Amino acid sequence: MVRYDQVAPCSGIGRGYVWPEERTGPSSRTDSGGGFVAVAAVSIKGVTKAFGTTTAVDDVHLDVHEGQFLTLVGPSGCGKTTLLRMIAGLETPTRGAIEIHGSTVFSAERRVNVQPYARRIGMVFQSYALWPHMTAFDNVAFPLRRAAGRRWSPGRPRRSEVEGRVLRALEMVHCEDLARRHPGEMSGGQQQRVALARAIVGSPRLVLMDEPLSNLDAKLRARLRFELRSIQQELGFTALYVTHDRAEAMSMSDVVVVLRDGRIEQVGPPDEVYHHPASSYVSDFLGDHNLVRCRVAQRDAAGIGLETPLGRARAKPAVGAGVETGQAVVAAIARGAISVDRLTTQHLDGDAAGGVAEVAGVAYYGWYSEVLLRLERGDEVTVRTEGRTDLELGERVRAEVTAIAAVEVDAGADLEPAGAAPAPGDGAEQVTTGKALA
Repeated sequence: MVRYDQVAPCSGIGRGYVWPEERTGPSSRTDSGGGFVAVAAVSIKGVTKAFGTTTAVDDVHLDVHEGQFLTLVGPSGCGKTTLLRMIAGLETPTRGAIEIHGSTVFSAERRVNVQPYARRIGMVFQSYALWPHMTAFDNVAFPLRRAAGRRWSPGRPRRSEVEGRVLRALEMVHCEDLARRHPGEMSGGQQQRVALARAIVGSPRLVLMDEPLSNLDAKLRARLRFELRSIQQELGFTALYVTHDRAEAMSMSDVVVVLRDGRIEQVGPPDEVYHHPASSYVSDFLGDHNLVRCRVAQRDAAGIGLETPLGRARAKPAVGAGVETGQAVVAAIARGAISVDRLTTQHLDGDAAGGVAEVAGVAYYGWYSEVLLRLERGDEVTVRTEGRTDLELGERVRAEVTAIAAVEVDAGADLEPAGAAPAPGDGAEQVTTGKALA
């Protein structure tokens, strides 16, 4: 298989549209001084989409750089799929503009709306969208054959080239032995691989993927995450990926975009979004953080001191920006940022840091355990420990906060319980004692 910049794009989705970058270079355009400037693979400018009185996407601005793997993540109804479909041309924005590789494909102001087939993209759907009467080979070959049959299709392949390209695409997704099978003769994982081969067979520079792994079992999802990322890096295309699965977003992406009610809540690399969430919403959605109500006891150049149900804790200055002494706040505390010890006489005498809690539940997931703690004032937090824990249901322990991920003013909004635990990780073993955590 070859990279997109080594062969003329011919996906069959770009018929009849002359792209500026075919004249000025694949990822640049000339400025007023005659030099070249970088062009974003996708540029979304103030895009809004309303369905009647419901606003699904609200004034979104976003640039996706060439070769990035960017994931749109959020709960159902946050607008992620609608945004992806507008980039593909399958939904029409109410207002705003969208550029792909420097060329405007939609502009409400200029009344530009390039048809989906002319946007030069590949797309993988959640439902696979394979034609049931066609073999895997014919499904993958379809966009190439459509392009080859039109004289005015830019970069169209010769008919003699089609077979070689299809077989290379099937080989890349490990489906070369399935070329003559129909979709009904393939498993879900095999169908999804064939759908991916169809999306990349024409060497598109941009591939959109709408929850492509959601219908697969946990082990297959984990394996295909690695394969998708490897293929994207080898071919060098830009990928826009939609998911509600945190593990997919964190493990595959260069950039994660967290959406909330049609707006962007945070954009950044996975580690930044995880360790430094911009809000309690982000930390809560990512799943590994406890949201704990507390009060700012002190603020100085070194950071802020918080009175938490687990005793005093400190946060770095950047984490506590915008909060003042005495304010009620919500702190996001990672499950791995709470240490737990059995009570000693020193703890009972009040000479040790931290707070006293009761073990309300224990869950074992194989390489780690999670412990649900009920604090003295009734709050619950979840703590993650390595391996199997020997803590027992009903045991009293000392818990101490070791790091604060985020702090924001407590506006009194309803929050998920601090101890709510996610479902076990892919392929994890769960043995639960007492209250279930998942």
